Amino acid sequence: MAKTLVNIKGDLLNEAKKATGIKKIVDVVNLALERLVRQKDIEKILALKGKVFWSGNLEKMREDRK
Repeated sequence: MAKTLVNIKGDLLNEAKKATGIKKIVDVVNLALERLVRQKDIEKILALKGKVFWSGNLEKMREDRK
């Protein structure tokens, strides 16, 4: 775990704490970083739209579930 000194906007931090119910600053910051990374991963996947081609039989795959 890394220790870092950061300047955080007080009103934004208070809003985040109120919205999440999280009291500790470190927990709010860690949650925000996790969400940022997850969002960027989603954006990368969405950027693949129209670039990845799949071939297969979807109906056949669905029959195997039954």
